[in-house]
Amino acid sequence: MSELTRIFSALICAVLLYMNIKITGIVFILLIITVLFYFFIKEKNLIYVILLLVFYIYLNLVTYNGDLSGERRLFVKFDGRTGTVLRIDNRYTDKRIFINNTGYPYGFYTLTYKIQQIKKKNGIFTINGKLKEIKEGKLNFIRNFMLQKLENAFDGEYDISVFAKAAVLGEKGNIDEEFNRMFKNTGLSHLIVISGLHIGLIIIVFLKIFENTIYSYKMKYILTWSLLSVYCAVIGFSVSVLRTYITGSIMIFSKIFFEEKDSRKSFFISLIVTVMILPYSLFDISFQLSYGAVGSILFIYPVFERLYSAKCRIKDNFIDHILKTALLSFVIQIMTFPVFLYNFQTMPVFSFMCNIVGIPLGTLLIQLIFLVLLLNVFGIELFNKIFLLIIKFIFNAFETIIYFLDKIPLLQINAEIRIHWVFILFYYIIIAAGIQFLRYYEIKYGYKKPLSIKLIILSVAVISDIM
Repeated sequence: MSELTRIFSALICAVLLYMNIKITGIVFILLIITVLFYFFIKEKNLIYVILLLVFYIYLNLVTYNGDLSGERRLFVKFDGRTGTVLRIDNRYTDKRIFINNTGYPYGFYTLTYKIQQIKKKNGIFTINGKLKEIKEGKLNFIRNFMLQKLENAFDGEYDISVFAKAAVLGEKGNIDEEFNRMFKNTGLSHLIVISGLHIGLIIIVFLKIFENTIYSYKMKYILTWSLLSVYCAVIGFSVSVLRTYITGSIMIFSKIFFEEKDSRKSFFISLIVTVMILPYSLFDISFQLSYGAVGSILFIYPVFERLYSAKCRIKDNFIDHILKTALLSFVIQIMTFPVFLYNFQTMPVFSFMCNIVGIPLGTLLIQLIFLVLLLNVFGIELFNKIFLLIIKFIFNAFETIIYFLDKIPLLQINAEIRIHWVFILFYYIIIAAGIQFLRYYEIKYGYKKPLSIKLIILSVAVISDIM
């Protein structure tokens, strides 16, 4: 675990150094001390310094450093009215660059584009120019086939069709702005982003199918991984997809080679691979929210869950499950709070409570949509009308609940402030100190001695004042 942490730290340092991040004197001194520690105190750690230098050189080779002008070859992901430039002249870009979509369907394209105008606002570039040539991605035809199957299955139900495309294929361009706002306000927008929920569902479905059709233990896992790879390639390896794909792949191969799965190691391996493949995703909001949420579940929530179990012995399993779900959502909200405040100038307050109702119903809805898509892909359309009636009922209930939840005050508070990253660092230092205190308390007293309520209130007040 410590080796993986050091590798990840070395990669982050390389990215930050390459992007010429301005750091304060104290951080620079700490970096110098760390490097000296690696060189002179522990010789075995020299490999991590070498890794930092190698990755720094690698970034220089694979990053586009030219001007945004003239004729360029762009690799673009179109989604709705805009496209995101992922690579320029087959090299990564460390900038957020968008291009207007002139009517091409969702998918990945290679453009020969003459850049004539550049607009920059809040660090985001928008380019305009003349399109000379466009080539569609090789897997777009599979996506289009799946899209057509969804449209046929939900013919006449536009809202359900739009939700299905977003939840299953990641196509969010046609989602109504008001509906999208309500998803964000209630903290349920992760349901329409391809995540661990979707990847886990695919793995379970295919394993169930192969369980009774393929007798070879290893073969059913190999086929499941192959189909999972095709699915992820079709929807595109965004940060959230890549994270869940790597984690799912580790789980599958641990089964193939009879290795014990370690979720925390899988988390760090996923982090390392993601940074190596998409180095500038570190500054992507989806990277920060995705890994922040999963890291909270793996490293932070267990501490609070043990405290809850020791102090609250609920006999009713249903109520106990609800309270644990609320606690989990609250822990994730605490850990991702600075990301929302820094990027969106909003402060989530009670939005974590919406997950108690929204996640179970949304998960059931997505499961049924996946099932319908899978049956239609294999030409089984006999049950479409029955599934449509069930999905329509659940979707209407889900939509009504979101409308109701959106009316609850203080789900999120708009904060017209732009915080400095130093405050974010200080926030997480305090959180880390609090977690260490709880762990120390657990080891020393086993939660038998009552925690001081005054201490808890004081800690919350201090954090609130900082932010």
